[in-house]
Amino acid sequence: MMKVLQQDKRPAENLTPTLHDADDFRHFFDEKVKQVRVSTENWLPPASTSTATVRLTQLAPCTEGEVRRLIALSPTKSCVLDPVPTFLVKAMIDVLLPYVTAVINASLREGCFPQTQKRAIVTPLLKMPGSNDDELKNYRPVSDLTFMSKLVERVVLARLVRHLETHELMPPLQSAYRRHNSTETALLKILSDIFAATDCQQVTLLGLLDLGATFDCVNDDILLRRLEDKFGITGSAHDWIESFLSDRTQQVYTTRDVCPL
Repeated sequence: MMKVLQQDKRPAENLTPTLHDADDFRHFFDEKVKQVRVSTENWLPPASTSTATVRLTQLAPCTEGEVRRLIALSPTKSCVLDPVPTFLVKAMIDVLLPYVTAVINASLREGCFPQTQKRAIVTPLLKMPGSNDDELKNYRPVSDLTFMSKLVERVVLARLVRHLETHELMPPLQSAYRRHNSTETALLKILSDIFAATDCQQVTLLGLLDLGATFDCVNDDILLRRLEDKFGITGSAHDWIESFLSDRTQQVYTTRDVCPL
């Protein structure tokens, strides 16, 4: 990550009202992730063997109709890294659609996520309104990505979900990150089990685990190995995910780092 020294075109009220500059946040966020990784580096997962009975070796190309639909459904928000504002992409969709589709299909075919799309703009935002804005621990990093990177990600996501659902590889009781499921469905399942146990005069024990910086705890190497061994994702499909996860960069924006007009 690097300190941002360019003019920010976003409204000042959307930026971080703090005395800290981008380098302060960069160091704090980096150290937080490093501490999480250090605390878990001695934990070794059990040796796994391939149990996948089906394979996803390549990501199917997308059609112009699919890309058009995804663009139409996307929020009209732009990132400062976007060469063209999102509203203009939507307005000129008939002209741009063949080129956007070709770029996405080249990425899927080659199993490579473009390096130009791996940069994020990070804005530190207060976790709770009214908390001390000079305490770095009270902030969470919100990443802003290019419209093209999010579009390619949605295309790949649709193919991965289709593979998992078609072959029933998703845990049947998982509620998170599944269509038509939410915290509400998870709560309903728990309450149903508790009521059923109560009707049978059984004792119910509920264990809850709250992980801090959950996604920072994910080891990329373990994730990639499990995708191959447990879910059968190999070939250029596996290469694309590995490329998507690697060599990412980010910049931090705060009000102190915005140059005057």
